[in-house]
Amino acid sequence: MNLGSWPYGDPQYHLPGDIPERVDLENLRLSTQLILAAILDIDEAGEHVFDAIRHAHATP
Repeated sequence: MNLGSWPYGDPQYHLPGDIPERVDLENLRLSTQLILAAILDIDEAGEHVFDAIRHAHATP
């Protein structure tokens, strides 16, 4: 789950001071890279990506 800059949120978020110049571009780049890597990992694993989770939660 990506929560942006939480817990260090911008106090101007969704307020008049929320302007493009305040965007942390390095954080945006890293967040985008992380999300893309996760998507590609899930895509590569196909239907088996959640097998370990299913196995861990299976009732004996």
